[in-house]
Amino acid sequence: MAAIPVDEVKAESLRALAAGDATRALHLQCCIVESAPHDYEARLRIADVLARIGATDAARHAYRGVALFCARAGRPLPAIVAGRVLGALGGAADEVLDAVATLYSADSPTVAQRGARVSIPMGVRVDQRLLAAVPATLELLSRAAWLAGAEAGVAFPDRLHAIPLLSSLPREGLARALSAMRVHRLPDRASVIREGEPGTSLFLCAGGKLVVFKGEDAKELGRLGEGALFGEMAVLSGGARTASIRTDGDADLLELGRDPLSEIAAALPTVGEALDRYRRERLLQNVLALSPLFRPFSPDQRVQLLHRFEGLEALDGDVLIRQGEEGRGLFIILDGECEVTRADGDIDVTVATLHTGDLFGEIALIHDVPATATVTAAGPATLLVLDGGHFRKLVESVPDLRAYFEGLAGDRLRKTGNLLGDEVLLQVADGLLTG
Repeated sequence: MAAIPVDEVKAESLRALAAGDATRALHLQCCIVESAPHDYEARLRIADVLARIGATDAARHAYRGVALFCARAGRPLPAIVAGRVLGALGGAADEVLDAVATLYSADSPTVAQRGARVSIPMGVRVDQRLLAAVPATLELLSRAAWLAGAEAGVAFPDRLHAIPLLSSLPREGLARALSAMRVHRLPDRASVIREGEPGTSLFLCAGGKLVVFKGEDAKELGRLGEGALFGEMAVLSGGARTASIRTDGDADLLELGRDPLSEIAAALPTVGEALDRYRRERLLQNVLALSPLFRPFSPDQRVQLLHRFEGLEALDGDVLIRQGEEGRGLFIILDGECEVTRADGDIDVTVATLHTGDLFGEIALIHDVPATATVTAAGPATLLVLDGGHFRKLVESVPDLRAYFEGLAGDRLRKTGNLLGDEVLLQVADGLLTG
């Protein structure tokens, strides 16, 4: 007898559930797990159907089983979802959360950069004889509850992938974070975050797909799937959302608010240190990936160049470059904003506001003149500084960088010259832009 592709069986199960035939939907999901034991998503759907039809005892058993299965299988986020739903049904959610915290914290010997996870196999087919053999209701409920957590035929990885951000926390901190998480099981096209809003929570995608978009025309920037962490930089740095995100089909999300995260960090100093390290690492990754300064170099060369920079934490009002003084070096803003002002007689005129990722200090170094403007931290800011000697050697050895910085310096001088009506700045700008 012929076998049917598993995707067709999944689609038929969804149609049966939508039509109100939960028994058939449950049977089809059981057939999928029997044919593909690694399919953790089908296991979770079994638990969901059991809960939907009111088979609470069987659902609790299934959620516990699939949660512990996913935790061992390198799928901690679906495990957390199943554990929290288990708790809502009156089951022992603490057992699941403790298992995840033990396996995935910074203290765990099983977490590794090159960890592994159980994946849903491709090309599985389900025997039609299995699909046709629908058991009696009580037998089906028992079979479904057992299958959700059955381990036969599955090899679990010895090393597990870290959970973004959370695996940098010690076990106690991770356990508290998991307990403070909210689970959202969202329908298609549900709004998750909106561009410009304050960032009060971070999110992890535990299942499904998400669309990232920006602007009034909703220009798509990318898509996210299981394991994606988003919204964390607005939370850790206190900024606003830089893009909007919505679901693309059903999706499971985990949300952790800023307030509980701050309370955990205050109670456990090691958590605060881990969050700060993570924030800095993400800022550095963003700069390495996006800054024009690093584009001409290979990944290894980028890291070597980065090591020549020194970190600088600035407070609101700190003067980083003062007009008329010798150039200190090249600055990169990792986090925060800086205000650029130029003296126009007795008045300081704001000529630009610089944001995360922006560079400054290049004009004095490229043209070998005193600083043409004052740059001041507009609030707390984290920066990187490359001293003038290293900067000059860099642009001398990489012609593309010299051309880039000359163009950048020329553009800035022209804008400032036009703003202030300064003919001297305009002449210098013309010299840089025309080579």
